[in-house]
Amino acid sequence: MESLVLRPLGHRQLLAGGSQTGRLYRIEPVPVEAGPEPSWAALDGWDLAALRAAGDPPDFVVLPAAGTVAAGARGRIHGAVGLIQQWLADGAFDRSRLVFAVDANDVDDAGLRGLVRSAQTENPDRLVLVDTDGTEDSRRALPRALASGEPQLVLRGGEILAPRLAAVPPRDGEEAEAVPFDPDGTVLITGGTGTLGRILARHLVERYGARQLLLLSRTGADTADTRALAEELAGRGAAVATATCDVADREALAAVLARVPAERPLTAVFHAAGTVDDAPVTSLTAEQVDTVLRSKVDGTRNLHELTSGLAAFVLFSGLAGVLGTAGQGNYAAASTFLDAFAAYRRAQGLPAISLDWGLWAQTSGLTARLSEGDLNRLARIGVLPLPSGEALSLLDDALARPDAALVPVRLDTATPRAAADIPAVLRGLVRATAPAAQSAPAPGTGRDCWTWSAPRSPRCSGTPATGGWRRGRRSRSWASTRSPVSSSATG
Repeated sequence: MESLVLRPLGHRQLLAGGSQTGRLYRIEPVPVEAGPEPSWAALDGWDLAALRAAGDPPDFVVLPAAGTVAAGARGRIHGAVGLIQQWLADGAFDRSRLVFAVDANDVDDAGLRGLVRSAQTENPDRLVLVDTDGTEDSRRALPRALASGEPQLVLRGGEILAPRLAAVPPRDGEEAEAVPFDPDGTVLITGGTGTLGRILARHLVERYGARQLLLLSRTGADTADTRALAEELAGRGAAVATATCDVADREALAAVLARVPAERPLTAVFHAAGTVDDAPVTSLTAEQVDTVLRSKVDGTRNLHELTSGLAAFVLFSGLAGVLGTAGQGNYAAASTFLDAFAAYRRAQGLPAISLDWGLWAQTSGLTARLSEGDLNRLARIGVLPLPSGEALSLLDDALARPDAALVPVRLDTATPRAAADIPAVLRGLVRATAPAAQSAPAPGTGRDCWTWSAPRSPRCSGTPATGGWRRGRRSRSWASTRSPVSSSATG
């Protein structure tokens, strides 16, 4: 053999290669080794001016609690976006890392998890996320935890952990699977007239015998597809009602819920509505943040406050919040808020589960925007399209479990991946290949990073000729492994 040419496989070839089927995963923190205490300082509020004036910044700058400087989930996410933008634009902090300490007991802090994870993907080695219980032991452990080199940390009672995705064990095959809601009551589906909403409505009738569905749509409920679905399900004994309603509009939602028949009271909510407005964190605007938070965060709060006596409260979230999808910091923030809100409801004795869906094979309004490059980036870390039948089976499995948040995704864990392409949360789940021998980088070059075509990136050179993300070179290298870019959306 005279020569051998190796070409990277795209997502279609990887899919054809016979990957495992979809399954449920959950975040399970694992112990990590601490290091010697580095130099660090606590940040007072969102302003970096005082820190800049103090001279040489330390290795780590910690924002200890967003709740002390901003009220509510929206206010904290807006404040964090502004702080990250300041941090990345100011060369004085190039050799320091900004640390967000998120209060595990405060649901309004939860959106920062997704936002920071996406910012980490876009800007490797510039930010650290710490999920802390706020105990004195955890406060003392923080400096040593930062020296671990982990981009994301969990502190519980002083124990230093890192979040990892782990497969959920199968349920006992002999376990009886109860219907998760009263099929004679009304089942509400937000985003109900979209592609996934219609798939879900059909499944709830076929699998659980739902007899009364109420499908909500922000943009218009009376469509040809919806009328066809109503006619189809009527033949199976189910009545389908539709309403045009933005669930973020509290008064409008209250008016719709008031019309639910008393003889068929509301028994379950499936909140699948969502929207995306993508941009890298360096150019993310307040309007783009609000557009995405509106349906997920505001809508979820309204559904929680305006309903009672439910048997099921199911939130459709996204893998973006778990992996930190580049360009989707706002959507990732909304997703991690939903995970925490489900836990908040369960702590009150109320039903709830948040499902951080991976990519569905069935194209929806949110996933239609994904390019071939987006899909290839997902395939490189093992995330493959999830057929609708598998997704619905995972939904059934999830509804029978006590978890507040689960991750249904088709993840190829058998094929080894380049270590640099594996997000920290997937370490130990996705196998890494042995590093290839490489020549030393030329002066002024370093680790790969990803750049977005529209905004200017202060840390990466080169501007793509077309929109989207492009691999570039960092101006200097750091010790940590970078997270890859991924793209996923649902809703």
